[in-house]
Amino acid sequence: MLHILLLSLKIIGIVLAVSLGLLLLIVSLVLFVPLRYKGKAQKTDNVFTGMAKVTWLFHAVSVSIYYEKGKVTTVIRLLGINLHWLLNFIRKFRDKKQKPEENTEGGNSDEKIEEGPEELAEVKTPANSEKPLEENNTDHSEERVNEKDVGVSEERVEKNNVAMPNNSFSGSDEDGTPGDRAKEDSGKDAAIRNRISGAFRSLLKVPAKLVGAVRFLCSIPSRILGIIRKIHLTICNICDKISYWKRFLDDERTRAALRYVKDRLLRILRHVLPRKLKGELRYGFEDPCVTGQVLGAIYMIYPAVQEHLNIYPDFENQVLEGRLELKGRIYVSVLLWHALKVYFDKNFKFVFNTLLHKEEF
Repeated sequence: MLHILLLSLKIIGIVLAVSLGLLLLIVSLVLFVPLRYKGKAQKTDNVFTGMAKVTWLFHAVSVSIYYEKGKVTTVIRLLGINLHWLLNFIRKFRDKKQKPEENTEGGNSDEKIEEGPEELAEVKTPANSEKPLEENNTDHSEERVNEKDVGVSEERVEKNNVAMPNNSFSGSDEDGTPGDRAKEDSGKDAAIRNRISGAFRSLLKVPAKLVGAVRFLCSIPSRILGIIRKIHLTICNICDKISYWKRFLDDERTRAALRYVKDRLLRILRHVLPRKLKGELRYGFEDPCVTGQVLGAIYMIYPAVQEHLNIYPDFENQVLEGRLELKGRIYVSVLLWHALKVYFDKNFKFVFNTLLHKEEF
């Protein structure tokens, strides 16, 4: 029993050690294996072509971007295999798998269709023998329904004949003129009453309108004062914010944090910039003065790249041609180191917490 327990603990320890070793290997690969990049660009006779490539883990993973004739193409490779080609191969394999399944399903449906008519024929034979009886029953029922409809229609005609004489004697006279005159008189009285009541209501509304107008005139000064107070408060808030940010930026801790961040960013930029650079550039503008100004701006940074880049200004023609090649690498560990140095800086922590309103300034 003890031997089995020790053996199981040994296996668990080996599994944990292997998994920990794999984890450390992956972390070390990510941190200490550089991302390498290179690029090429060329322009001749108003035709521009370019290429950029990023590789990792000794070209195990690579991403290439090509630009030619106004078109951009991207190629991703895993262990030298084109990812686009691999996805197309998987899709074709799935399509081939699905086709045989569809064919088998189609065969089963045909067999079912062939078996169907025999069963229908067997079912229909007894049903046909019972149809004459059903037809006879339906004929008798239709005759009964027709007899009932005839009786109902006769009763309705008799009722209408009885009701007609009563409607003919509804008026007081044969022409009905006195009734119409009474209705006209009542309508005129109602119209006069409505006009009188409308005039009375309009007279009652006049004082209410006057009161509303007086109230509105009295409320104008208070409204103007409210608008002035709101404007004053907004101006005071803006001034307070300006003074707050001015004190915050003038603080020595903020200035120290900005200097530190600037120094680290410059170091990261030096690390990211290409290690190898070579090429040549020939340029010119319509105005020779502009060409000279551009040349002066280039010579401000030219000492840093004069060993790798050849520049040929053309003061007579308008032209822009050249080629450029560059290579570089980026270590994730270096970027992470600078980021951690910035994060643990006490001045940066002060600025960060103040911006997130975790600390009062």
